Amino acid sequence: MENRLAWTLYIILQALLLSFFTYLYCKKIKLSIAASLFTSTIFLLSGFVISRLIFGNIIYPLALLPVTLYLIEDFLENPNTRKIFFLPIAIALLFFVGHPQILFYVLAFSTLYFFYRFFTTQKEKKNKSLFVRFFIFLLIGIGLAGVQIIPTLELLGNANINPESSRFIFERFLLPPYHLISILIPNYFGNRATYNYWGAGDYIETVASIGIIPCFFAYIAFLKGSNLKKDMRIFFFISLLVTILSTLNWFLPKLFFSLPIPVITTILPSRIFMLTTFSLAVLAGYGFDRWRVDKKISKKIFSYTLPFIAGVFTLLLGTFLFFRMGISCNNQFITNCAMIALRNTLLEIFIFTITIGFFFIYLFFKNKIVRYIPFLIIFFVLTLGIYNSNKFLPFSKKETILPTHPLLKVLQDKTQPDRVFGFGQANIKTNFATNFRFFDPNYVDPLFNRRYAELIGYANTKNFPPPLQRSDIEITKDLVIDKSSDLWRRRLLNILGVKYLIVKKEEAKNIFGQKTFWEDANWAVKTNSDSLPRVYIVSNFEILTDQKSILKRLFDPSFNPKKTVILENEIKNFAPTYKTSVLDKVDIAKYKENSIDLTSRTNSDRLLVLSDNYYPGWKAYVDGKETKIYRANYTFRSIVLPKGNHIVKFNYQPESLKTGAIISFISLFALVLLVIVFRPKVSSYKNHRNIP
Repeated sequence: MENRLAWTLYIILQALLLSFFTYLYCKKIKLSIAASLFTSTIFLLSGFVISRLIFGNIIYPLALLPVTLYLIEDFLENPNTRKIFFLPIAIALLFFVGHPQILFYVLAFSTLYFFYRFFTTQKEKKNKSLFVRFFIFLLIGIGLAGVQIIPTLELLGNANINPESSRFIFERFLLPPYHLISILIPNYFGNRATYNYWGAGDYIETVASIGIIPCFFAYIAFLKGSNLKKDMRIFFFISLLVTILSTLNWFLPKLFFSLPIPVITTILPSRIFMLTTFSLAVLAGYGFDRWRVDKKISKKIFSYTLPFIAGVFTLLLGTFLFFRMGISCNNQFITNCAMIALRNTLLEIFIFTITIGFFFIYLFFKNKIVRYIPFLIIFFVLTLGIYNSNKFLPFSKKETILPTHPLLKVLQDKTQPDRVFGFGQANIKTNFATNFRFFDPNYVDPLFNRRYAELIGYANTKNFPPPLQRSDIEITKDLVIDKSSDLWRRRLLNILGVKYLIVKKEEAKNIFGQKTFWEDANWAVKTNSDSLPRVYIVSNFEILTDQKSILKRLFDPSFNPKKTVILENEIKNFAPTYKTSVLDKVDIAKYKENSIDLTSRTNSDRLLVLSDNYYPGWKAYVDGKETKIYRANYTFRSIVLPKGNHIVKFNYQPESLKTGAIISFISLFALVLLVIVFRPKVSSYKNHRNIP
């Protein structure tokens, strides 16, 4: 299947699954078909979901939230249900399909949900076996994901992500209270996709909008006269309150996120808006059914809805005054912010006003046409949601998605296995090279190799300890920098094995590559003749154990990385020498992500250096016999290479993967055993309490 088509289907599928599973859950908690459609539409078209569809790793685990809640409801309603065996599978999928923070929220929320439902539906006689069985299935689900969890924990141990590098997150993404306006009015503060966002933090990481109409029906869910103890409204209201308060910039969230709690202190607090949005959507479904079914609400509906309606029009008045008085929004780039807020507020309130009209018509007039009003309101929400979604997710022509380019073709076909680096306008954005299958030293992801990041950070700043970004490893790309910094950057590119330098032709005079490897009318690729190969041979080594000393020595002009490598452990039975031979040679026979095959020839014992990151799990073999890998030049790999002709192999064979696979297999065996042993009694729902 073509990559562009596969990616499109992958993105669309997550939206379909999210809405379908939300619908099934709503039906399970006794919402009507119309209310279930209403809730699933709200959740699907919420700002949180739409802004993250394009990433492909957020919505899939989020789609499993209604699945786990559905299975919990079914289990508490009928303890003998076979569906409970899908719970471990759903839990395992959380670890396999997406983002760690989202799976953490789903697990925590589902567990709290179980507690709440267990203690509110087992009043007469609490069945402790249900409690035990639930946690057994939960642990089995986590165990099934062992093959993913154990290597991830190993990666965390070698990664840079920590509270210190994540501190800026809480300074930037704990939000001012006025930001909550955007829950009611999508795009009140603009939209990043239309280049007019002027709100707090980052648009994608702070958006939680669902619109006035869903918020109104969530408000209706708490009309007097309904028994809140019979359903989930109290739970979702508490969830709504707690999640909103945890995103605001006040002392309690600051105190909480300052505690040394694993995971919690390194994540973006505003992503918890996924639970805010889900809770609001479910409450809106309850309110929708209350409006449709409860005939008693019409008696005091005016007095009850007046505060909400008055609040909405007060917001409109305040926004209008904001516009008329020309109050500054403290944004030097967006000067028409008041107009942006007013325009989007008017649109939402216009549709809301029409909805209110139909809302009261449905309550006080009864005929065949009136009964279709609920579906008309669903249509309003759907239309507004699509309108707001299209701002962020406009459809593009397939020709614009990962288009081919002569430069990319050259990098793919002519530069491997060496690395490339772009200066100035030719700088390659992080992870861009991954898709096109060529090698670039930049990287973006919070879970990156800490040693490698420290090497880059030290070269960029000359400071120790080197300042590290939370999620980016980027070499200074500016063409013109001071001479000292330029020398450090050259040394870095050389030891990284960056052989090819990309530059815009009009800027080529500022680049230090001596020979043009390829060019067209706009771009040029130059060779870096001083670059070390991806793999090379040296005859001498120095032992340094202090990290600062290693980095300082690496960038010392007197240090020659072509002849000497810096190691952190002694090598037995190897005598360093400055003598080299032109006969010493090593070639890459095959280079893949998890295996590297080399051929070598030396006339004396040497050290082979591979400028790939040192990392647990890599094993080296010389003529089939395993040999020790040494950490070299702060973050790379080196092995002792005996005299003569040899075949050298590097294979990634992590023990963490084997351990995780064993845990997964044991958990799978336990699950299968439970399925076989479990013999549910042929029972009727008459024997169980009807849980509303």
